[in-house]
Amino acid sequence: MADFETAFNLTAIHEGGYSNNPADRGGETYRGISRKFYPDWSGWQSIDDRGSSCNVELLVMSFYKREFWDKLQAELLDYQPIASELFDTSVNMGVFAGSKMLQRSVNLIKPDLLSIDGVIGGQTIDAVNSLYSMGLSNDHLGFKACPHSLQFITISVPT
Repeated sequence: MADFETAFNLTAIHEGGYSNNPADRGGETYRGISRKFYPDWSGWQSIDDRGSSCNVELLVMSFYKREFWDKLQAELLDYQPIASELFDTSVNMGVFAGSKMLQRSVNLIKPDLLSIDGVIGGQTIDAVNSLYSMGLSNDHLGFKACPHSLQFITISVPT
């Protein structure tokens, strides 16, 4: 079973503090959470109040768990590096896109095993876990988001 905090800590390295860059389509953000896209996030009040006793970092973690980790059902994945990569990719590209990329990666190893529907459900979880139980690791099912092409790389299966 994959662990949320492990995945979150890897992603959080790249999700800085407060920013309000007019060139960023997300506008005002805190730790990667955009006020434009998530105006109802409970942490905004603490940020606006500056000095509120509320622990904003707990609100950040709760947000990422609810909006990404739980929707991906990532805790059901047996292999932490795949769960962490799925989480990170989904934070940056959206749950739908991250899910489709994982499904495509699985299908490169086992053609047509999964429908590419962008939904992580029982079939996708079982497929990823079965590949891992066959001895395939992140070295084989290594789906990584390429920053320029936004495509996944699936490393060849050893013969």
